[in-house]
Amino acid sequence: MIQETLDLRALDPPEPLLRILEMVRGDTRGPYVFLLAREPRPLYPLLAAAGWRHALRIDDRGFEVTVFRDPRIA
Repeated sequence: MIQETLDLRALDPPEPLLRILEMVRGDTRGPYVFLLAREPRPLYPLLAAAGWRHALRIDDRGFEVTVFRDPRIA
């Protein structure tokens, strides 16, 4: 499944983290792809606690974080 990338690079912290959490809260679909200016390390344990996993890719655009449901919990 191809997902559109949501570009959050122009936002100052903690706005990208808050936007990501808002999107996944109560959702069971996913995956979501986010483009960020910084690696969102505080986000990872919050996602895991809510039953989500992530994959990180770093390139010249920034940090691309793909967020998807943890299949062990779904």
